[in-house]
Amino acid sequence: MSEPRTEQSPLSHKPQIDTVLPAGFPIGCGDAGHGRPAALLHCSGTNRSHWDKVSKAWPAISGRRRRILCPELFGCGQTGPWPYRRPVTLQDHVRLVAKALARVGEPVDLVGHSFGGAVALRFAALLPERVRTLTLIEPSAFFLLRDDGPDADHLFAEAAHLAQVVRGGATAGSEQARHGAMAFFMDYWNGAGRWAALPPPMQQAMADMTGVIAQDIHAVFAEATRLRDYASITIPTLLVSGGRSPGPVRHIVRRLETVMPGAERVCLEDAAHMIPLTHAGELAALLDGMHGHTRRRTVPNWNFRPAANMDMVSPPTEPSGGVEFMNAPLTETRKTAIADSNPIDRMRALAAGFARRAADYDAQDRFAAENFAEIKAAGLLAAGVPAEFGGGDASYREMSEMLREMAHHCSGTALALAMHTHPLMANVWRWRREKAPVEGLLKRVAGENLMLLSTGGNDWLNGSGSAEAVEGGYRISARKRFVSGAEAGDLLMTMAIHGDTVLHAGVSMKAEGVRIEQTWRTLGMRASGSQDVVLDKVFVPEAAIAVKRPAGVWHPFFHLVTMIAFPLIYSVYRGVGERLRDEAVALASKRRLEGDAQLQVGAMEAALAAAMAAHEKMVDIADHATPGPETSARMMTLKRTMTDSLLALGNLALDAAGGSAFYRVNSAERLFRDLQAARYHPLTALSQQRLAGRLALGLDADGRAA
Repeated sequence: MSEPRTEQSPLSHKPQIDTVLPAGFPIGCGDAGHGRPAALLHCSGTNRSHWDKVSKAWPAISGRRRRILCPELFGCGQTGPWPYRRPVTLQDHVRLVAKALARVGEPVDLVGHSFGGAVALRFAALLPERVRTLTLIEPSAFFLLRDDGPDADHLFAEAAHLAQVVRGGATAGSEQARHGAMAFFMDYWNGAGRWAALPPPMQQAMADMTGVIAQDIHAVFAEATRLRDYASITIPTLLVSGGRSPGPVRHIVRRLETVMPGAERVCLEDAAHMIPLTHAGELAALLDGMHGHTRRRTVPNWNFRPAANMDMVSPPTEPSGGVEFMNAPLTETRKTAIADSNPIDRMRALAAGFARRAADYDAQDRFAAENFAEIKAAGLLAAGVPAEFGGGDASYREMSEMLREMAHHCSGTALALAMHTHPLMANVWRWRREKAPVEGLLKRVAGENLMLLSTGGNDWLNGSGSAEAVEGGYRISARKRFVSGAEAGDLLMTMAIHGDTVLHAGVSMKAEGVRIEQTWRTLGMRASGSQDVVLDKVFVPEAAIAVKRPAGVWHPFFHLVTMIAFPLIYSVYRGVGERLRDEAVALASKRRLEGDAQLQVGAMEAALAAAMAAHEKMVDIADHATPGPETSARMMTLKRTMTDSLLALGNLALDAAGGSAFYRVNSAERLFRDLQAARYHPLTALSQQRLAGRLALGLDADGRAA
């Protein structure tokens, strides 16, 4: 259907909003109660029922009479689908909402959540005389991230990836693709495992809305306005975010507060994105607090030119290549800067954000999801991949230094990234030294920005889980503990036992039967998100089995892992120790520096020097040695020496800092707790001593005569 042309009647005081919808087009809009009107705009793919909990809680809290209207957006509830061939825009949604509210004879309290928030923001800019107050709950106005400076590039990339996944599911034409796209979409907004927890009928209902959600996301990315264009909104505005929500929407809320003169921001620290469903009472109380606001506030002297009306706003345009811009989220300048810098410099560019969020991750037992979005956008997952496969070609030592530097700013983020880096660099070693056929994996890491997950520390020599032989492969069932970075990972490098044989394979985190269980509530390293991953009869084809080995004995695979993995993992603990030393010295400097404090600081310096010397030797071995029993024994002995030195440093740091270190407001307390995890990586103390003793006595690594 072609869209009809409409005659515009210029008005001096307000924009023209003549609808372009066909005659008789169905528009759904809930309308209940009497009194001051409020219009609530739902998120993408839902309908007026999205607001049921808020609609019930609001009058009970308020005691005032309210008329609550819930317009339904295109393709949702009782509103018909977008009827024209051209893509729908945010302005089209504004026209739809204006039409739905035409029977309201006064300005409304306008509330929008997620995509509804993006529509509400545009509505308030284009039709301000129709809005009394504005409440935006994490508006998915991703267009505000474009050209908002380097700090927003990674967030724009994260949102663009979400858009790409949803669009791919909508255009693939298969039920499986739609379900896969909606699983990603739901887990992105609600946390890992949310999709799997939905009953099948609800999953199907969501899958049926994939096309609608894709068109809404396209409308957001096609919007041409920028952050500065919203400085003209002087309507009293409440900006609401959740402390556990994805980084892009929380950034949008913070940035809107800086440019909208009538805006105030509230963060519900324990909430995620679906605030109207999970925190309806708190939200209703906030909305009721907006009831007494006046119409608008005085406009400060902003040096921005606002769009005057709907018809003067430049029509949304797609970049060259249509909506494929979603596949290139970073500007060419930004991508060149990333490609031309080494991983240490790239890490330092992210350091301020990592440091700023570290205490919150720890306090909230929350995985560093925002940090990993930045890591992916900066290309750090592929930093160690050889250049011929599309990676950054960083050396082993450079990767070690990157992790050490990262640990200065967020321990848990660095540890989780180390668990991706060590299997990656082991495969790089195999390709460079043995010409092993691992080219496909290395290309995928670089090309698809894959994050590897490791379960070796939990499984080690004995392995865990069961593998049942079936036609074409195996069904694996297991519970894998301590899977660092599980919520951001793509490929689980794991093992399972079939008879007396341990099988090693990579398992997609999206495979049927894979789920994450939120078990990571620990003393320290909380940001690593080392949750349990459960495999429930997950099919692994025979061709995907990378290693078959006897259970419980040293195998060449483990000599390689020992040589490559532990210097990288302990780069993190070295970085934590260095940062703790600096924090302790700063706290000690505020005390009266009597003799005991000087001795404690001196002993701390010696402990750190011992840890650093042991680590330097570990990195040197990994760079030049050949894997085998003697190399493994040396590496494990150095690791144990380093661990003892770091734990001693932690105790000395708290003694030197004094009582101040006991307070959580000082990061020394958190760093001390994070450092304790160094004791748990294999081989632990007794096992390390046994291995060293066996080889010294002329036995092999498994205790047999050599």
